[in-house]
Amino acid sequence: MRLKPILVGLCSALFSLGLLACAQSPGDGDGSDGNHGFNGYGNNDPYADADLDWRQANLTWFESYPDPGSDECINYNGCTWAGHFAYFYGEKQSESWVANTHIAAVHQQDFDKYRGKILRIRQNGNQIDAKVYDLCADRDCNGCCTRNSAQTGFLIDLELHTYHKLDGRNGVVEWACLDCD
Repeated sequence: MRLKPILVGLCSALFSLGLLACAQSPGDGDGSDGNHGFNGYGNNDPYADADLDWRQANLTWFESYPDPGSDECINYNGCTWAGHFAYFYGEKQSESWVANTHIAAVHQQDFDKYRGKILRIRQNGNQIDAKVYDLCADRDCNGCCTRNSAQTGFLIDLELHTYHKLDGRNGVVEWACLDCD
């Protein structure tokens, strides 16, 4: 029945507006994550020869387990949300899970569209595939998500481990959604 995806989408939209808390377990939405996060395709890339629709985005990073007293903890609410991701609302992911998973966040206004989708991101000759497990909420950082997306109109905020795997630099990246309709 198609009712569950509609309810999950509605719940997600109301959550992103701060109006509702949604009960959701890992894997809801695409049935593939379970307790293991997405960490790329390796040598079995089904999109290797695909004609992708490349776009531009502003790239930033966040830290899922920031040190207490750090800038990420204080100014970006990082300690409040340590190990928590909007995709898995109400469940905390371990530091090990975070370190071994390719995690992307997008601006809260784009989360419903890209929730659980895989983004291929490239910059300076490097490339990584990351799954949209989280959102960047302006309420957590006094409008930083909107400010950070201003140049291109789209924000990709990578979790620090994923950012390092890309060897990323804040600025503009190219990206394509691999599993969008």
